[in-house]
Amino acid sequence: MRQLNHLLLGRYGDASGGPGRARGRGLRLGTSFATSIAASVFVAILLAALLLGGCVTDDEDVVLESRDEVLLLLSNGTVVDESRALMWSATDNGVDISFDAAVDYVDEYELAGYGDWRLPTLQELESLLVEGAQNPAPPGPGCFGEYDIHPFIKLTCCCPWALQDEGTRAASFPFIPGMAQGTMWHHNSGRSGNRVLPVRDLEAEWIAPPASSSE
Repeated sequence: MRQLNHLLLGRYGDASGGPGRARGRGLRLGTSFATSIAASVFVAILLAALLLGGCVTDDEDVVLESRDEVLLLLSNGTVVDESRALMWSATDNGVDISFDAAVDYVDEYELAGYGDWRLPTLQELESLLVEGAQNPAPPGPGCFGEYDIHPFIKLTCCCPWALQDEGTRAASFPFIPGMAQGTMWHHNSGRSGNRVLPVRDLEAEWIAPPASSSE
């Protein structure tokens, strides 16, 4: 035991081999280690809370660019429908895409710090319908444009995919003028004219940002 004590003092003691300083240093090391563990646990809890909430974003710079009686257009590329507790991407994916690829697209989609996007339901897509709107967003190749969709949304072709599917067939909502009623069904592998318009569920505590100076 005496030899062990000498070894410990030689490892942690001061230059003169005094045991008092060894105990002081050991206490400091123990306190530092405990502080590091506590900090690591705090960071882990914070990251978990942010990820589970689907949001890792700083909203301080987000402003309200425009609004009407239904939707709010924000500067972070999103459109909010407070009455339905939905947040939309202000633009679609921009190219033809199959239903299966659309599912993968929203699973990996990130915008404005949010990562919990999904495909909308047919009813949610229908809520964006504005008959006679003739949306001025430039259409994609092979698409006609002037779709009957709310002007805050940039839709580059007629028919965004909906969440509903029947195994081998999936639904889309057509915003084509004169046809923007009901549902269109396509084979899952079909892609011509189809787009992804991501949506997510709005947090209950979400608060609208301040308006921009030009709003």
